[in-house]
Amino acid sequence: EKAPARLGTLLTLWLMPPLIIIDHGHFQYNGVCFGLCLGAAGCVARGQIALASVLFTAGLLFKQIALYYAPAFFFGILAYCLAKPPRGLLSAAGRVILAGVAVLTTAAVLF
Repeated sequence: EKAPARLGTLLTLWLMPPLIIIDHGHFQYNGVCFGLCLGAAGCVARGQIALASVLFTAGLLFKQIALYYAPAFFFGILAYCLAKPPRGLLSAAGRVILAGVAVLTTAAVLF
């Protein structure tokens, strides 16, 4: 029962009219950025924070339009890092540092 709902959500995101109508005309390269950000959002939802950080950073460096999503990703990843068990300052700091290292490594590799 969850698989059809997930498929419906995925198709709704992939088939957004602005992506199909507008982006494939004048802004055709936005689709790559949106795809990377969509993949990052899926990784955040599954708790794969390092991969989400890599994908979002790649999308952001590909097209800076992803800056519109940056606050949502920042607070989403931060909330995950702080709330995931085991809770505690050291565990949370380790998860935040891991996400930061993923971002910095991705930026270094892509530049």
